[in-house]
Amino acid sequence: MKLSKKQYLIFKKIIEAQRISNQELAAHFKSSSTTISKNLLPLKEFDLIKKEAKKFCLTTNKFALILAQFLFENPGSEDLLYGEGLEIISELKNPKTIVELAKDLEISKISAYRHTNTFLKRGLLSKEKTKYELNEKVWPDLKVLSEEAEFHQVKLNKNIPGNSKIYYYSKNRIIFSTSRLVEACLTSFSKYSSLGISIFEQENFYRLPIAKLGITDIFLDSLECAKSIRRILLCTLFFLKHKSELNKIDHSFLEKIKKVLSGEKIEGFPSFEEIKEKAEMYDIKI
Repeated sequence: MKLSKKQYLIFKKIIEAQRISNQELAAHFKSSSTTISKNLLPLKEFDLIKKEAKKFCLTTNKFALILAQFLFENPGSEDLLYGEGLEIISELKNPKTIVELAKDLEISKISAYRHTNTFLKRGLLSKEKTKYELNEKVWPDLKVLSEEAEFHQVKLNKNIPGNSKIYYYSKNRIIFSTSRLVEACLTSFSKYSSLGISIFEQENFYRLPIAKLGITDIFLDSLECAKSIRRILLCTLFFLKHKSELNKIDHSFLEKIKKVLSGEKIEGFPSFEEIKEKAEMYDIKI
């Protein structure tokens, strides 16, 4: 979701006023009614505001309420969220370099650097070597906001069934699961059986937009869906099965898998003994 700084300010004014007309907004911002109308369009398209009796007010969906609360509890936060800001925050729930961030969001490296530099100064991010990551301990409400923004964006996507479980959302990749058959690419654990790891899943895992997926794509998608020890174990087996193709992937989750394979115990991950036992069932060498 991408809004300009002025659109955030207009949104804040609507919340503050509770009900306000186009003309009243124009007077407050010393702007024309036409300019205000143009700035109101994205707010309506993202279902943040609605019009009742010729006046605009806040919608009652969860994301609009969380965004309103965040803006008022954190004065000046529109400076962080505007433009690609909120998308960058969502993307940095996993560590990424400036180059990776720019590539994933299809923005310039200059824009990615400008935002991350601002975020670092405000304490939003932590940095280790060349990688940036959301500082969830300092800004836990920002994590909640970014996650709800992702789910809200998905709800507005007509190609995804309403009862779907969303595992990952970005501008260029949506991963979700549903029991229904939909027009999207099967990915993640739904592709494992055809690639040497025979399993049974009650739900179908999909990716949008539709594209030709390789083994690396499928593996990375499954890492996003690995929310249980069983599924982490399946990811580990898939990695071992296709190690020659996947070994050079730079991903924090995979680094933990490699540590477990070296004998280290990590909370929330299967033990080396469990992996070895399952690997033997699939005739996979460790």
